[in-house]
Amino acid sequence: MLQTKQIDAERTAGDWVRLLAPLAAYDAEADKLRSRLGGWMLGIGIGGFILAIIGVAINPIAGAAIAVAVIIAELVLLPNYRFTKKLDVNRTPLEFVTGVAPILREDCSDDGALHLRLDMRGAIMNEKETGKSQPYSRGRYYRIIDTYYLDPWCAGGAAFVDGTQVQWIATDYVRSQRKTKRNPRGKVKTKTKNKKKTNLDVIVTFTDKLYDTAEGTSGPDRQLKKAKVKDGGPDSKTVVRTRRTIKSPSAQTALDPRHLVDMIAASYERVKPTRRKKLAG
Repeated sequence: MLQTKQIDAERTAGDWVRLLAPLAAYDAEADKLRSRLGGWMLGIGIGGFILAIIGVAINPIAGAAIAVAVIIAELVLLPNYRFTKKLDVNRTPLEFVTGVAPILREDCSDDGALHLRLDMRGAIMNEKETGKSQPYSRGRYYRIIDTYYLDPWCAGGAAFVDGTQVQWIATDYVRSQRKTKRNPRGKVKTKTKNKKKTNLDVIVTFTDKLYDTAEGTSGPDRQLKKAKVKDGGPDSKTVVRTRRTIKSPSAQTALDPRHLVDMIAASYERVKPTRRKKLAG
């Protein structure tokens, strides 16, 4: 999983938690280690450069020795930094699934399967790019380029004990904005800012033996962008499709698992039980 950073498999909800929770913890520790290694490499590089200059002024041989020692230290740290960077994953799918799976486990049977398709590579990739704007200017920035990415990072499906089928897909739409400006001293500065919104689409299919379409929607306002109920009649199933759009302050913000739970609850509000005694038992 750390090599491909993608998962497409079917396990029980409990198995997913036991598998992915340690992976998320490992990635968090790897991020801390990589940050420390980067700090050490920067500190050694700057400090070594200063000491080498001082050493050359005092004794050229001493200055050369310091420079060699700095280079060796950087070469020792570099492979470890690259290793942790190579295995780095986007933790948003991991945190989302480890938050959702324990909740879904309560509605699935003990051996009920939870199918997941996860992409932990992140959105900023060439193959996920969907478009790029022409350079434009705004305010102090004389060159701005917007690049857009589409990242369907999590899809899943589960069967509840009452026969209800739940499917969902979470898709990130990311805008990466690269802005360049020139300060009063003539120095050129460029920065990149990423923003994203997430579309969470949920499809809940209810068996006709236990549920029928409700006449009206009950419950609180779920702030859904789209809600569609398809009732195929007494001999078919009722399908409820909902969508919610969640805006995030940054591309690194994880999706709250409660959004999925709330949307499943909204789907149940659009049907009514037809066999109360069986459901209560």
